[in-house]
Amino acid sequence: MPSPSHTSGCSTHLRPECFELLARETENIVILTDADRKIEWVNPSFTNLSGYTYDEVKGRNPSFLQGERTDQKTVNRIRKALNERRRAKEKILNYTKLGDEYWADLEIIPGFDEHGIANFLSITRHITGNLDIVDKTQRLGTMQNAINQASIDGLAILDHQGKIIDVNPAYCAMTGYSFKDLLGMNISDFETTENQSQTTSHIRIAMALGRDSFETKLRCKDGTAIEVQVSVQYDGEDRAFILFFKDVSERKSALRKIARLTTLYRAINECNEAILYSISRDELFKDICRIVVCHGNMKMAWVGKPDSSTGLIRPLAIYGEGKEYLENILISADPNLPEGRGPAGTALREKRPIWCHDFANNPMTLPWHERAARFGWKSAASIPFSLVSTHDEVLTFYGDHELGFGDDVRELLIRMVRNISFVLDKFDR
Repeated sequence: MPSPSHTSGCSTHLRPECFELLARETENIVILTDADRKIEWVNPSFTNLSGYTYDEVKGRNPSFLQGERTDQKTVNRIRKALNERRRAKEKILNYTKLGDEYWADLEIIPGFDEHGIANFLSITRHITGNLDIVDKTQRLGTMQNAINQASIDGLAILDHQGKIIDVNPAYCAMTGYSFKDLLGMNISDFETTENQSQTTSHIRIAMALGRDSFETKLRCKDGTAIEVQVSVQYDGEDRAFILFFKDVSERKSALRKIARLTTLYRAINECNEAILYSISRDELFKDICRIVVCHGNMKMAWVGKPDSSTGLIRPLAIYGEGKEYLENILISADPNLPEGRGPAGTALREKRPIWCHDFANNPMTLPWHERAARFGWKSAASIPFSLVSTHDEVLTFYGDHELGFGDDVRELLIRMVRNISFVLDKFDR
């Protein structure tokens, strides 16, 4: 193998004989090319690892060492650096003469003389024994990334100040924000139920124990809130928090529905007892109002009856918080009056239940919006006793929750009123 006669222009500034001595003794692979990147000299370590002799590679571009799985982006970065007359330093996957893969730490140094680029000196350190590790790490990284991307649970990574530095598509879908929107936002921007001290407490627990879990609500881009279960892992080395979010809104809603139906069944039982033991209409109406509030998760309930001369619906029995709401109130059964087109008046005239899920925004309840706002009414319903009889009383109740009357809830409340209607006939006889 000839001596490297063109190293005088190399940026190492070594004499050729000194350079050759060092290059031959090192375990690193050394390749010297001319300004056009054609090989002029290689050291013994190159031949030992690659399997190529000097005669086989002389005059060739070292790019022949690359193969099918060599990262093209890495190759492009090397090419760009050399075109800009800069050093290139990369980890790259190369191939031997037999097609075996090997990873290499590669550094290419341009050498200059008075005319410009004279040659390129390539020094490659074979990452002995690390091929399997690197390959496994890459595969695991790819698998982890695929899991994160495909996960139905939201994933967010925060820095030590709580700012979002990465999220997966599921978190974007969950909150309605784009990836670009979320980067740099603080996780507290989405919190709806916790105050700063509670958030700080979770951070301290995660930092102390390495993990934490809790349930909270997240504010979405459209202003709605979703209930989530949060699992936190703390990476002390990078001072980062990894948060997993599971949307539990449906499960929570189902549990609330079960609890609501359970209380209503209890109300039905209480109602049946009141029917058995009440000795008058007035006593029965008072018991029913109490049962609806105490066991039906309502805030206030009343039974009313229209005055035969004025058409105004007068309370016969009232129970619950906000009874003052009915003081001097104008509620009518006359359809020609705005106050007669509300839930109670409509239910009496049309002999059907009226369900008002959004009291504050329903045109039917417009005459009472301001008054109801003081008491926090968000939903209301009126069920006439005339469903199965000729009685002209109506049961009206109010809740502090919107969308509070699902089909199952309606069925139970109607059943309760029907049972009461039958016993009213007994008092009339």
